[in-house]
Amino acid sequence: MICKRCGAKNNDNAVFCMNCGVKIGSGVRIFNENNTIPASVRTKSPTLIILSLIFAIVAPIVGIILGVVGRFYYTSRLQRRKVIYNIIVACGCLLARIILFILLVLLIILVLLVVAIVISSVTALVVLLILPK
Repeated sequence: MICKRCGAKNNDNAVFCMNCGVKIGSGVRIFNENNTIPASVRTKSPTLIILSLIFAIVAPIVGIILGVVGRFYYTSRLQRRKVIYNIIVACGCLLARIILFILLVLLIILVLLVVAIVISSVTALVVLLILPK
């Protein structure tokens, strides 16, 4: 049995094509009788692909920039100051959290060092007391 999608030959009792995996007897025929892809099914030109990728990347960036500019343009001076103040406060809070996290990590390291020193001191005392002179 020949697959309608890719044109590969399969066993007569096969359910799926061994080449493309499509269920045999279903799907749209891509290859014509000469086993070439018709012009109507061929992929798009590289220029169109590149332009669509550029548009997919540039369009959201332009939208964000226009949104921010529009937000500042249509707000009053007092509201702009509040927005800038809120951004500064948020950055300050983030910086404070980062500093607190670093201090917490340093405290944990210090506690682990103290525990290691205490364990080694106790071990040394036990060894000195147990070993005969």
